[in-house]
Amino acid sequence: MTRSNGFTLIEMMVTMSILTVVMLGMYTLNDSMTRSAMQQESLAMLRDEGRLSLQYMTRIMRMAQSGTLKSEDGGAGTVALGTQSVQSIQFQIVASMDGNATAINQDFTVGLSTVMEFTPDFGDANNDGYTSTQLVHLDADGSVVRVLTNHLNPEGGFACIRTAGGLQLSLVLFDEGNSGRQPATKRLDQVFAVRN
Repeated sequence: MTRSNGFTLIEMMVTMSILTVVMLGMYTLNDSMTRSAMQQESLAMLRDEGRLSLQYMTRIMRMAQSGTLKSEDGGAGTVALGTQSVQSIQFQIVASMDGNATAINQDFTVGLSTVMEFTPDFGDANNDGYTSTQLVHLDADGSVVRVLTNHLNPEGGFACIRTAGGLQLSLVLFDEGNSGRQPATKRLDQVFAVRN
């Protein structure tokens, strides 16, 4: 019997089986790496959004007069006790209110702005559908000055704590994990001094 130049059926089946196992392994590895990359992208997005929100709040609240800081359930000068999170922070910043370009008014009092607030958008002030997961900066009339984040953790995602060095702002951001991503949570803190 003469041997022809080619592969037998058994050799082809073994080769196909080995290639199938290798391809399945490569697909699983690719899928795992894609999910990992999406998770890291989600965490990076949360970190960047939180960092920008904290920088904005810190810049504004550094101008706040300490005696004007109020939490939702506290009086003047009370922000939060211990690690209790608050629903909102109200404050007034030092500003020129009489047009003389200085924060000291003509009657030698410190000029203060209208009351501003950092709060979750429970009332949907900007009509975009986001409520407890959206942190906003509101003006005295309740209009949205700026949306700070759309990824606030609805359960205690915003805290402002009075410390010996000033105030500590804390954000806990949450991404639900849409498009096959795993849910991600990121906590960011910022401590800064406020005016006396």
